[in-house]
Amino acid sequence: MSLSRSLSLAGSLVGAVCNLAFALRLLALSRSLGWESESEWEGSTDAWAVDSVRVVWALLFAYFAAAAASCFIGFVGIAKHVRLFVRIYRDYSIADFVFVTLATLGVSYTTFSQPYVRSSVCEELSRHPELMRDMGEMGLSLENCEQWFERAVVAVLGIMFILIVVRLHIVIALSQYYSYISRELLAGVRTHILGMRTIKTDVQLQRIYLMPTPTSPSGSLLDGRSHQSPTSGDDVTVYATVPIGGMSEEDARKMHATPAWISTSPVSCSTSTPRSHRHSHSHSHTHPHARWNPHSHRHTSSRPVNDEKAPFPA
Repeated sequence: MSLSRSLSLAGSLVGAVCNLAFALRLLALSRSLGWESESEWEGSTDAWAVDSVRVVWALLFAYFAAAAASCFIGFVGIAKHVRLFVRIYRDYSIADFVFVTLATLGVSYTTFSQPYVRSSVCEELSRHPELMRDMGEMGLSLENCEQWFERAVVAVLGIMFILIVVRLHIVIALSQYYSYISRELLAGVRTHILGMRTIKTDVQLQRIYLMPTPTSPSGSLLDGRSHQSPTSGDDVTVYATVPIGGMSEEDARKMHATPAWISTSPVSCSTSTPRSHRHSHSHSHTHPHARWNPHSHRHTSSRPVNDEKAPFPA
């Protein structure tokens, strides 16, 4: 998803800068339109012609200003992962792509199929000498207005078709990125509602039995029984490892053991191997003492041992 996000981020930034530049350029050229009537005796037809140019100029300025604002909102939304801003920018991009594509096809068809369009445009431009003087830097004059307009339309159409292809890729990337963040948000909401946490599948769970502590009632009962037996100074506590598979749940229930689950990892298994060796070593050394002392106390342990074994007193 990083490619879609990067492409969408770059497209929104370039779109914001370019549209803002076009809007400022149109605002600067609007001073050359002659917004006030040059004479009061001019006919109503000339007034309507000037009004049409004003309307077209105002619509172009509003279009580029809105495009710049939408691209800026999209840039902020993509950079900060704001789903609402990304949705606004996506909807605008789809609508603008459809509008620009249809407008390009319509203008190209009208320009080359209706010859009077070029003459009408040149006639309208001739009524604004200040605008013609400003556009003279691009080679426009009253003599070559129709030829210049035709070449300009061809150049603009070529650029527009290239931009349409580029914007199509940007719209696709933006839609993919919006779908991605929508799925992410939906998964987060489901996790929050259900109160579930993501569990790693590679973590292995091991079942153990927890023996009661001396402070528990069962532990006190065991201590009371041990006090009733004769004691000696050489009592040794011996711990034996009892496999869980060799003991039934009834036996564990009689010994007041509580079943529990712990997670094991390769690191913990590897580190616990020496401990198990030391445990078996101590068991081998202390076992003879247990034979000599039949009245040794039987204590319990709550330390878990790996390899599906639980500690029990021998």
